[in-house]
Amino acid sequence: MKKLLYLSFIFLLSITAKAQFENIETENAYFESLRSITTAVPIIAISPDARAGGMGDVGVASQPDINSIYWNPAKLAFLEDGTRALSISYTPWLNKLVNDINLAYLSGAVKIGDN
Repeated sequence: MKKLLYLSFIFLLSITAKAQFENIETENAYFESLRSITTAVPIIAISPDARAGGMGDVGVASQPDINSIYWNPAKLAFLEDGTRALSISYTPWLNKLVNDINLAYLSGAVKIGDN
């Protein structure tokens, strides 16, 4: 019974979760909303690595590397054995949009073995 109550509670919480926000202020808001993709966290549209950004943000369809953590963490299973990697990225051009915004990204991975 407790398990059913717990699952019901989780289900009800997931119904109310919303990843997009609405910003309707004009009469043609419907047509204006078709042109842009709005998310609650717009920073996720910026790729953290230059390789994927230079290829048009196709990080999902590339070879597994350390930046796979951002695009598809399941690709880390296909790293070569003994791989140790660290990725540090900083995007300074966001300061030109707003003074107190910047994007810094840090990721690391160690492939121990097949087990």
